[in-house]
Amino acid sequence: MFLTLQCLSYGTSILSMLYQKEKGTLLCLHIGYLAKSKKMLRLLKALYHPRNQYLLQLDDRSSESERMDLAISVKSIKVFEEYGNVNVIGKSYAINRMGSSALSAPLHAAALLLKLNPDWEWFITLTASDYPLMTQDDILHAFTFLPRYANFIHYTNKTVRNK
Repeated sequence: MFLTLQCLSYGTSILSMLYQKEKGTLLCLHIGYLAKSKKMLRLLKALYHPRNQYLLQLDDRSSESERMDLAISVKSIKVFEEYGNVNVIGKSYAINRMGSSALSAPLHAAALLLKLNPDWEWFITLTASDYPLMTQDDILHAFTFLPRYANFIHYTNKTVRNK
C-alpha cells in the first residue's frame, strides 16, 4: 500500500508545475525506518526544497494510525501540498539494521521514487535522527557541480584473511 500525496489536485497552481518542469528534480530523499514520525517531520521541514522528491517510510514498530497521522501532517503543510513532492509509504515492514532488510528498504524506496518521478539524479537515504549541517540550497549547489556518473558507495570484493 502506498499513500501518495503526489496526485495533482484542482488547487495546484500552474506556477508550481512550471517551476518543477523547468528546474527538474535533483535529489530524491528517502527518510525512514524508526517509528518517530515527529522527528521525521522535523527533518523534512529542515531539508525541504521544491526541486527535490521525498519519500517517508515508518517501519513496523509504528502503528497504522501513526503512519496515517504522518500522511495527514504532511498533507496539511501548504508548501508540501503545493509542490506535491512529498510521499508517505502506507505499508510498513520489519527493518533490521543488521540484516538484509536494511538494504532492501532503500532499494524499495528508490524503485517507488523512480515510478513517481524518473528524472532525479541523486538518491540519499536518511533516518529521522539525521539533521542537516548545511542549508538545502548549499546542498543542491554542491550536487550541481558533481559529475553525474559519480557515486558514494564503496565496494570491494577483496577479503582480508588473518594469518
